[in-house]
Amino acid sequence: MTAPEKVRLPSGPITPHGVYHLMKGDQPVVWLTSHDGTVITDLVGPWSTPDKYEAPECVQLGDSPKGLIAAWTSIDQQGANEDGKTFIDAANEALEIDLPVRCVARDGVHLRRVINLLIGSIDSIRTATLHWWTPDQGYWYTPVRWFKPPPEGFQIGGQQRVWEWTLRLRGDGGFWRGLPDVDEFRFAYDAMREDFDVDYPDSLGPDWPMRLTGRGGGYPYVHRGAARWRDQPGFLTEGRTLVAGPRRDFETETNNQVIEVDLASLLAFGAAVDVFGRMGRQTDGAWNGYGTRYRIVGSTIQLHAINNYVETHINTWLNFVPPLPGETWYFEFGDEEGNERAHRVRRGFFNGSVTAFKAEDEGAVAQVGPNFRGVGWGSYATGSWIGQGDPAAITSIRAGDATTSTQSGHLERFNVGTVPRWDTYTLTGPGIFEIATGPGSSQMVKVGPLLPNQVVRLNTDGQKARIQDFTRVPATAAELLEYREWLDELKSWAPDADEANASVFGVVPPQGNMHRTIEGWFTRPIPPRLASGKAQIHTVAVSISGGNANSRIVASGVPRQRGPQS
Repeated sequence: MTAPEKVRLPSGPITPHGVYHLMKGDQPVVWLTSHDGTVITDLVGPWSTPDKYEAPECVQLGDSPKGLIAAWTSIDQQGANEDGKTFIDAANEALEIDLPVRCVARDGVHLRRVINLLIGSIDSIRTATLHWWTPDQGYWYTPVRWFKPPPEGFQIGGQQRVWEWTLRLRGDGGFWRGLPDVDEFRFAYDAMREDFDVDYPDSLGPDWPMRLTGRGGGYPYVHRGAARWRDQPGFLTEGRTLVAGPRRDFETETNNQVIEVDLASLLAFGAAVDVFGRMGRQTDGAWNGYGTRYRIVGSTIQLHAINNYVETHINTWLNFVPPLPGETWYFEFGDEEGNERAHRVRRGFFNGSVTAFKAEDEGAVAQVGPNFRGVGWGSYATGSWIGQGDPAAITSIRAGDATTSTQSGHLERFNVGTVPRWDTYTLTGPGIFEIATGPGSSQMVKVGPLLPNQVVRLNTDGQKARIQDFTRVPATAAELLEYREWLDELKSWAPDADEANASVFGVVPPQGNMHRTIEGWFTRPIPPRLASGKAQIHTVAVSISGGNANSRIVASGVPRQRGPQS
């Protein structure tokens, strides 16, 4: 099914007049998106100025809007003999916004189309979105619904080209919302870490033995915090392959490894980035020709076993989106269930949150054991008409054992709004999770244990259920057996799991009512920005015990403020 076509008012590119205001930054940018996202109406700002000759149809604010800041009700109490009142709290009312708009068109036919598009954008049940952006306050929005009919009469006329009336809208939430503040804590596999913070003009430094093969020239070097490739100059160059590693003085304690790589540039066409796990080494520390290699090239991820320098293909996965600058890639050798032949690749700007590759070495062609626990990386520079096609630059490589363990850290929370914010926490098992009751607090909220694949969400604002289960994949029999003692303990004092406790995807949690897994609760919200307008970073302590590479805590919060410019 094809996506519906979007209509924008005014149509056409930004005009020179609009460019002038954009450069000066003297106007807010205000626009309305219809409830179904198919109509975008620019009301104020550079994009609201139409081409009066080619495409004059537009909707503009005819006067100052009203009701951008909601009223509020003070909640007080007063004793029988008390002078005055004791303030308890304040509750915001809904936003009631009046937007005086002016619809303009070249003739009556086009005017009716503009009016129909505008009226069709708003609904009494489905919410449209009113957007507001300024250079100093940034982006804010509020969902709005059609609240009341316009106070003006409905103007009619066959050749009328201008129509003025008032959009009367309601924002149920009472506040304007900003872009969400998101942070994540997950296991860091950084027993080995290389950030390339020392420049080497013609090598990778003493910690990375290098093996260069191929008829082409070029070589790696380190400059400004990244490992880069220096091209072979000239015409009609050929390719060259680099193997860097195994890293000197480092081996994992187990066969199961996780290697994390941060990319800093795009891959040239035909070039490749390689990640080596389970590498063997010679007595002098150099690579002995054994290991398991992931290769990212073009639109594919390839998995090879290398034995005595001979490659054996295991699997290839189509990678629809090529590697992007700023992405983190996670390469896993073995899984949390003890299968040493399982392999997985995760990627993403948000700490590698998307699985891009999953395969198993069913033929057991790759070497596994205590002699094959080194880690490394590499690349392939492809030949070209002029110079070489470069592999992506790498800013950081980290590695460690993919074992179940306990790790602690913190989440950074940043509230640019003017009101305190209660965050949402999404927990992905396995493990027992602890989160501080608020910024700077040493008291912890404990949740779990959660099973592998189990996902729950904590709503700290007290307006929804404290915990919601979002599990898509039920626990396996082996996983249930591993957690049997704990599950039996829960069942000893609470009812068994039933359909009433099922996740939003219909998966019944073995714990039954998930509220039983919570100890303690949150007491402090994330403070708003200072009156001076400066927002501060607040830290929330977290820890995960009994977790693995899949375990994570994701904190999310939407800032709110009273008005779009307050």
